[in-house]
Amino acid sequence: MVMAVVGSSMQPVEPGRVVLRGTGETAAGEPSAVDAQGVTVVLERDASGRASRTSVVGWDRVREVRGPLAGEASKFAEISEAAFRARVRLERGDVVSAEPLYERLFREYRGKSGGLSASIAAGLLRCRLSRGAQASAVEAWVESLRGPAGVVADVVDAGTGLCPGLPPMWLASPAVASLASSEELGGEGSKDRAGMLGRLYVSAARREMGLSELEGPGGTSEPGVRLVMEIVRSRSEDAGKRQEARRELGERLDSKSPEWMQAWARVAIGRSLLMEEDAEKKREGVISLLYVASRGAEKDAYLGGVALASAALGLESLGDSRGASLLAAELAERYADHPALDAPAMQRWVVGREKAGNRGVTKERQNP
Repeated sequence: MVMAVVGSSMQPVEPGRVVLRGTGETAAGEPSAVDAQGVTVVLERDASGRASRTSVVGWDRVREVRGPLAGEASKFAEISEAAFRARVRLERGDVVSAEPLYERLFREYRGKSGGLSASIAAGLLRCRLSRGAQASAVEAWVESLRGPAGVVADVVDAGTGLCPGLPPMWLASPAVASLASSEELGGEGSKDRAGMLGRLYVSAARREMGLSELEGPGGTSEPGVRLVMEIVRSRSEDAGKRQEARRELGERLDSKSPEWMQAWARVAIGRSLLMEEDAEKKREGVISLLYVASRGAEKDAYLGGVALASAALGLESLGDSRGASLLAAELAERYADHPALDAPAMQRWVVGREKAGNRGVTKERQNP
């Protein structure tokens, strides 16, 4: 009898299981730990029985944890449910109902490192980009860069880490003012790629709001950081820095550069030339901007709108009020909810168009 009792007490505890959402199947591997990012499962063990290879299953994919870790996992049940619902809604194209969930999750996970944190940031990035909120999308994009590259593979360029739909170019507006005042993104603490890019984007926003630029990073081998540095310098108050930045950007206008990068460079060069005193340079700037605007596709709607708005302001500075008005009208017609239309510099055309719409001449623009 004693031997039977001793023997039963030495029976190994049955290993736990991770049940995935949507499949009713268990995840490969034994759950060994849980934390805010998800469940760590053991994929392989060495000869001594120690875990030699593990993986983390994010809470958005975990339906249930069974076994010894069930109690600990239950603390994350609410997060698991919200992350799952947010992901599924976004996958089926329901951005409107997905974004509030991602907003709430982002507030909790911002600044944390891990796959789920990056996935939440990437989801919020997609939501904000889909409704044309480029300025507010910057913080989500920067946070997404701190996680595995795969979570943003569809919206971020693998070689540079840059988001082709999020160029560091705006017209002054309340949303851009908010970005320009961001202490988190504009801080000097982080020296990784995400930190450097965040600071540069804030610097670009500050330039549009008439504020002093932040000190940029020194020499860097990061190709994405170098490109954004060139764009920021192209709008510098220093004419020499502008000219040098345009030269560097001009070198990107070849077949070796991806199309989105060439478009960024052309718009940046055009906006930079509009800052020069010489009328001929301003005209060159307008031509560069219109080149991009004329070739704009739906996926490049934001950059195309910035190009049109900047070209309109450039023509106005050259005394061509009629041409400027026509370009502004084209912007409102092609991109009715473009954030450039909220810029004070564009309001005289927007207001005039809305008044005409009230008389039945044209449709009134709907604010996003």
